[in-house]
Amino acid sequence: MIQLACPNQIAESENKTPEQIAADRFTQRFVKTGFKKQALHVYQDAQGQPVYWRIRLKHPQTGEKWLRPLSRDVQGGFILKEPAFQNGKPLYQLPALLNNVNDTVWVVEGELCADKLTQLGLLATTSGGVDSVSVTDWSPLVKRKVVIWPDNDKAGLKYAHSVTSTLISLGCEVTWIDLVPLHLPAKSDCVDWLAAHPQASYQDVLGLSQITPFADENALSYPVEQPIEQPNTQPTSNKKNRRSVYSSLFKVTSQGVFFLAEEETFWVCGYAQGLK
Repeated sequence: MIQLACPNQIAESENKTPEQIAADRFTQRFVKTGFKKQALHVYQDAQGQPVYWRIRLKHPQTGEKWLRPLSRDVQGGFILKEPAFQNGKPLYQLPALLNNVNDTVWVVEGELCADKLTQLGLLATTSGGVDSVSVTDWSPLVKRKVVIWPDNDKAGLKYAHSVTSTLISLGCEVTWIDLVPLHLPAKSDCVDWLAAHPQASYQDVLGLSQITPFADENALSYPVEQPIEQPNTQPTSNKKNRRSVYSSLFKVTSQGVFFLAEEETFWVCGYAQGLK
């Protein structure tokens, strides 16, 4: 028996781009299990032409995320795979980065965060997730001023460190948003902060406290020879408490400021001159 699509279904399909139709096809079975569509992010080349897309779904009950790259194959069809890049993946919102070379660039982990900051009028970008830093072409940011807004978890700090190391090698001036005064829950990000502050403006974000993560490039591999003890205000045996509040994850010693992660310790920054 032939089933005819109703007029509304036809109109909906006609209003969608080919990549949106393809994304719907690939995600249909996940949507049926409760996942909700969040976005279809497009990565572009320097001329603004689409290179590939990132499908983003999230389950409202479990919080589970479903992220997949979407690109065209040699026959012109769609596949859940990134294209091959000879010189590294393009940064998200690359045309805007190239067209506003004198603006400060805000780097975040994930396209949704970049979109939210862009909506406020900031020049924002990302390479994607924590494993994307080394395979991305960061050259459009050479010698530029960059602010990194880390996610409030171990992976977020790892991403921020990796990006900082790369950008310092490119001659960039890098600062981080100081998460401690924001009092964010664990695993939250700039999207969560903006959701908690719906009236926040461009100027409000610019006014957030910033820190310098590294004194110089040699400090990027700062050795921590002995484990740093948990501050006395938190039980040392309770690992859940160690990552429940961001401010409790820091310890200040004569060597500088350290981030106490679940299984390892990261050096964050040294003392400002004259404060040691």
